[in-house]
This record gives sequence, C-alpha cells and structure tokens, in this order.
Amino acid sequence: MRYALINEEDIILRNGDLHYNSWYKPSLKNHPRIHFNISHCSSAIAVAISAVAPIGIDIEAIREYSPYSLQRCFSKEEADYIKNSMNPNKEFFRLWTLKESYVKAIGLGMSYPMKKVIFKLNPSLIDSNKAKCNFILLEDNSNYVTACCYGVGKAINYGKLHRIYQCKKDIFNG
Repeated sequence: MRYALINEEDIILRNGDLHYNSWYKPSLKNHPRIHFNISHCSSAIAVAISAVAPIGIDIEAIREYSPYSLQRCFSKEEADYIKNSMNPNKEFFRLWTLKESYVKAIGLGMSYPMKKVIFKLNPSLIDSNKAKCNFILLEDNSNYVTACCYGVGKAINYGKLHRIYQCKKDIFNG
C-alpha cells in the first residue's frame, strides 16, 4: 500500500494517517480525494487506487467453493451458472470476487447482502445489476482471480483507474 501511494500519488503513509469507517474500510485522513482498497488471500495481495471515486478490490485463490456460501450469497441464476460450468470452483470465485469488490467499494463490506449484487458473465462483458460502476476481472495462470469495482457513483466509463498492484506474499520473505 505504501509503495502504491508513493508511486501513484506521491503520498507518504505515516502512522495515524488512516481513518476507518463503521465497517472498517480505510481512508486517508489528509487526502479525502484518494480512494484505495486492499485485499489479500493465503498467498497473494492486491491493492487498487483511484483519485476519482470509491474503489474496491478482492483477490482469491481458486479452491473448492463452499455450498453454504453459494446458497447464501448468489442468486438462483448465478448458482445454476456456477454448478453447470466446466470449472465450478473457478466460476464461483470469479463471481465472488466481483461481488466482494462491489461491497468493499461502497464501504459496507460483508454487512451488505451479497445476494443483491448480481452478475452475468459473457466472454468479454461483465453485466451487473449495479449501475454507475465499472468492473474489471483479472485472471492469470497461477490460480488466482482478482476483481476490481471502481467509479462507484459516477457514470459508466467515467474516471481513471490508476493501477492495480498484485503480488505473491512470499516476495516479502527475506
């Protein structure tokens, strides 16, 4: 996070510079126009920064999904899409990261009912029932999925997404 803030906005993060909302989403006390979000999973980290609008990011390692989470957090259409796909675990986490990026962008996190955020994925399109948001889905061959929601509250395709930083946690060892 420190690297991203210095690199993108020339902001040096110091102790006490962060403020947290009621749902623990961090923001910068002295830079209210800078929006950022952080996500981590077992062995990877992702950070996103925007100078335009709230932003949310989620990174997940693809693994066996939870049937309980499928039932609790996904619409019937989404659940059917996941179950009938060639790779249900991957499709679960593609949709999960999109949902989580949205609830993090709006600052409510898991207190927001994720079942109300609905996605339909096509090969080159992410369709959502949430207007005035942009979504990016990043996938690579290392078994991770990252989703970012940005431009919340702005017109579609409005604003600039600076950069998404991703790395494996083991680069910090030694």
